[in-house]
Amino acid sequence: MRQQLEHLVLMGYRRNVTIQVLPFAHGGHPLMGERISVFSFPRTPTRRSCTSGRRGSRFLDKPADTGDYLTAFEKVCGIALPPKESSAYISAVADDWKA
Repeated sequence: MRQQLEHLVLMGYRRNVTIQVLPFAHGGHPLMGERISVFSFPRTPTRRSCTSGRRGSRFLDKPADTGDYLTAFEKVCGIALPPKESSAYISAVADDWKA
């Protein structure tokens, strides 16, 4: 587990990766029970999302389909720890695990 957490911290240093932590203490959020990945590509302005949860997995690329998920995603990002604080949080958790 420790190595996985340390790997996340290292991945967070990449330009194209953003890692944010939403601590359990915050409680509920708009994406409860869902997992979402948001993709953006240099040659297209449209953001895409891949979701998985109660309704199965789906890759969404039309604005009408992605809108609700992207809005919820942005809300969660707004209440999550910023990337630097998230990295420190993950490092602290990793330190609690035996090597």
